[in-house]
Amino acid sequence: MLLPMHSVEKVAADATTMSRLGEGRLSLGVALGYRDAEFDGFGVRRKDRGKLMDSMLPRLADACRDADPPVPLYVGVATAIAAERAGRLGLPLFADSTMTATELRTMLDAYNQAAATAGVTTPPAHALQRDVFVTDDRERDWAALLPELRYMRRQYGGWSFPQEPAESVPDYLDRLEADIEAKLKNLILGDTAMVTARLREFESLGFDPIVCRSQFGNLPRDLLRRAIEGLGRVRAEVST
Repeated sequence: MLLPMHSVEKVAADATTMSRLGEGRLSLGVALGYRDAEFDGFGVRRKDRGKLMDSMLPRLADACRDADPPVPLYVGVATAIAAERAGRLGLPLFADSTMTATELRTMLDAYNQAAATAGVTTPPAHALQRDVFVTDDRERDWAALLPELRYMRRQYGGWSFPQEPAESVPDYLDRLEADIEAKLKNLILGDTAMVTARLREFESLGFDPIVCRSQFGNLPRDLLRRAIEGLGRVRAEVST
């Protein structure tokens, strides 16, 4: 959820109820948000989001900790500043799927420094989302994946990096295209052994669980089914 757009008390009450109904199986993730249109729709100024998060996150953390059963609370992050905010409270991170291993290490360093300064205990692991597609034929499936991935990344890029007032359309499109190409490189695409090895690399950084997203746009059902079956084989490998 994008916490600055909601009431802490309402979120905490709903999470407590859902956790009871689910016998403790709920994990709650909150993040800052970035789209102007979404903030406008909730009557919140985007420029206030950091201050709102600073005020709201500690209160929500207390409520989740005091719930019966307690609700695990993750903080969605894509920057070191966001990680520092979570680090001051000792809350586990849910890292963005577009971050490289180098960026993740930098973010974790910032998180650990903030936690140490605040004198709080850090969690044993953090969560991570990755775009993952298990296939025995990379070339065949890449041809089907690429149009859907490019469309998805173009949408996210347009929201994250809107055109600047003095920026020409060609310059903006070049900047957007560079972001798309960089993000596409983060896709983990390969067979069971290759995907397993890559996920273990992220696990070694301190990420567990790793949430794998395999559905991109309008993929054919048979293709998506094969990928999900492949994730089952990867899960069996990483569990051994």
